[in-house]
Amino acid sequence: EKLKEMHNKCLEGKLEGSMPLVVFIVNIIWPGLGTWIIGFLNMDKGNDFLINCLIIGWLQAFLCCIIVGWIWSIYLGHQVYKKSNERQRRHTDAFSYCLDVKNRLGGYVKYALKISIIQLEFKLQIINNHSGFWGFG
Repeated sequence: EKLKEMHNKCLEGKLEGSMPLVVFIVNIIWPGLGTWIIGFLNMDKGNDFLINCLIIGWLQAFLCCIIVGWIWSIYLGHQVYKKSNERQRRHTDAFSYCLDVKNRLGGYVKYALKISIIQLEFKLQIINNHSGFWGFG
C-alpha cells in the first residue's frame, strides 16, 4: 500500500514539452533513471516528492534483474507520458474554447458596430434632410 502511494506520488510531477516522452524512453532503456529525472525536475514540490521518486527509481533499477523493475519502470514512464498528454490536451481544448469565444464575440462586436454605424448614418441623413426645416441650411 505504501509503495503504491509512493508510485502515485511520482505521477504528480509535471513535465513540459517533450520531457514526458524522454522520461518514457529513458525508463525503457535504463529502468529507474526516468523516475529519478521526474524527481529532480520537480524539486519545487519538496523533498518528500524527490525522495519518493528516488526510492521508486532505485527499486525499479534493483528489481530490473528479475524483470519486475523493468516492467514497473516502463509502466510508470507510460503513465507519466499519458497523463502529460491528457494535461496538454486539456490546455489545448481550453485554449481552443477561449479562441472560439473570442471569435464569436468578435463577430458580435463587428455586427454591433455595423448596426451602430448604420444608425448613425441614418440619423445624419435625417439631420441633413431636415436641416432646412430647422433653419440650419
